[in-house]
Amino acid sequence: AVVSTQSTGGRSMFETDALPYGWNTTISREVEEVWVPTKFAEEVFKKEGVTSNIQIVGEGFDPFIFNPYTVTEDRSLHRCCKEDDFIFLGIGKFETRKGWDVLLEAYSYAFRSQPRDEVKKPNVCLTVSASGALRINDLLGNFTGPLPRLCINRKLPLAQYVSLIKSADVFVLATHGEGWGRPVMEAMALGTPVIVPWWGGVTEFVSPYNSMLVPVDELELAFRKKPDYVHIGGKEHVGQHRWAYVDVERFGGRMRWAYENQGAVAELGKLAAESVRESWTRDKVARTVADRVHQIEREIHPVIQLEELKLELSIARSFLSKLFANETMIDTEYDLEERAEGWFDIATKVITSNNELLISSTISDRYKQIIVKAKERIKSIVEKRGTAGEEELLRSARSLRTKYDNLLLLLDQQYPENKTDSGSKERV
Repeated sequence: AVVSTQSTGGRSMFETDALPYGWNTTISREVEEVWVPTKFAEEVFKKEGVTSNIQIVGEGFDPFIFNPYTVTEDRSLHRCCKEDDFIFLGIGKFETRKGWDVLLEAYSYAFRSQPRDEVKKPNVCLTVSASGALRINDLLGNFTGPLPRLCINRKLPLAQYVSLIKSADVFVLATHGEGWGRPVMEAMALGTPVIVPWWGGVTEFVSPYNSMLVPVDELELAFRKKPDYVHIGGKEHVGQHRWAYVDVERFGGRMRWAYENQGAVAELGKLAAESVRESWTRDKVARTVADRVHQIEREIHPVIQLEELKLELSIARSFLSKLFANETMIDTEYDLEERAEGWFDIATKVITSNNELLISSTISDRYKQIIVKAKERIKSIVEKRGTAGEEELLRSARSLRTKYDNLLLLLDQQYPENKTDSGSKERV
């Protein structure tokens, strides 16, 4: 079979309320369909004038790696935190968009009003694990307020990374915007509750029922500092992009509340794990992808060529006829399965044509359903041994051939001017 129609697609996202310079025209020109991970992204792409078909296909996590019931906690990974500390953890790239300056200010605000007596200070600690995290010292050099314990972690191997998240009490990210927010989801999957601004890509999977959300009432200009604006095509495009303004006091208030309500926070973590596991494991996302691919196939190949379909069905009927003509059936079960696989694979190919008589997709779908069921049926029979298996195969063959005859009849009724020659049909 030769497929004559092709479809091109791509995947994309961005973290602000606009797209980088030229993205809209490039995407619209180069791909017929673009997959974005969130409703937030879909709205931005449409607003920016992307004319390609836009579909939402989210991201997923590995439920075997990020499993709250099997991952072992190791609080020593939070290197400078004390054993009885309430640990906040932030993970992400070291860049302006992630809001590290806001997080430090919020952390200071949440706990700076406490007595200076070390005994009475709250036992809190903030661990920062980021790409290039040591550069956070640049922020600390300009930071004048009191700051409770702060750990700066190096990048960790996967097993330790997972344990680091699991052993934290709360995951925090004062991000100005996310395309998706993978570390946020991974923390939730491990049962570690999260504090994040309620804006951007994370809104696809966080909610007031599974997370501690910081409301976003206004936006601010994004990528104002060099070299951040290289992401959007240059300094001249800075004014076109906005992202969330994250209020320091509100974020700090959530951190303080989490510290003072540790029991409720732990329960929230359980709800977070349940909610993302229900919808966002990799297998569930893979099913979404597969469903969309199959839908695309139906859209670009809505019909199959009538004569080709009749030929495929004739091949199938011919094979079944040989089963009845040969009293000893087929020499070996392997040979039987090999032949069955062969003609079913041939018969299930969908052939397109723009010039020949076409058959409706309704009949096409029915045809494919019969093929799939028949293939499963024969494979199950092949696994059996002895005469009983052969007798069941005969019964199955009769049933299948009746289905094929009925389908051919349906085609003839649909297109009477191209009737199939039924004189040679062999009945059992």
